[in-house]
Amino acid sequence: MENSEKSKLIFVSSPYSDDPDEGTKMARRYCRIVTDQGHIPFAPHLIYTQFLDDSNENERKIGIAAGLAFLGKCDELWAFGENMSRGMKLEINEAIRLGLPVLYLDKNGERGIRV
Repeated sequence: MENSEKSKLIFVSSPYSDDPDEGTKMARRYCRIVTDQGHIPFAPHLIYTQFLDDSNENERKIGIAAGLAFLGKCDELWAFGENMSRGMKLEINEAIRLGLPVLYLDKNGERGIRV
């Protein structure tokens, strides 16, 4: 991490459930983008899907709730990609409710709009 400003804990929000293999690949890439900018990524969809079945609606709800429990500990939420999934919308709405900055980025990590 080569950033002169203080590292932030970044909640990584990106599509997952429609295509878990692609979602995993892209989430890893997004975490790398966050790290390369000198920050610390937190991607709950990479963690909780290791032991919870995202295709099981009950287990999916548990995973989302667990991720949201950590959201308040983060400094910002970065939403990656052009398509907002259901889970992403929940995460973004909760970040806004908590007063966290939300940064929208495209799939290449190019900065978009900060809310």
